[in-house]
Amino acid sequence: MKFLTLITLSMLSVSAFAESENFGKAKEMMLSNIDKRIDFIQAHKSCVSAAADKAALKACHEKHNANMQSLRSERKTMKEQFKSERKKRKASKKSN
Repeated sequence: MKFLTLITLSMLSVSAFAESENFGKAKEMMLSNIDKRIDFIQAHKSCVSAAADKAALKACHEKHNANMQSLRSERKTMKEQFKSERKKRKASKKSN
């Protein structure tokens, strides 16, 4: 009985460690994305502040939209990668 309890507790601690590791990784990525967005917005603000006419404002806006679109596509790619990794882990757990 003690052996079974010991094994159960060890399995729970391993899964808790894996979850905290995944949490740390997800948190790090979120903070990185937030920092990128802040950088893009600050660059957009400085561009708008320096704009002298309507054409310059339009160029700032288009550049900002392109930057944000690239960030969105990057996040979408990472999200798809995580989904595929999650499916692989689920499939390996089911096969065991």
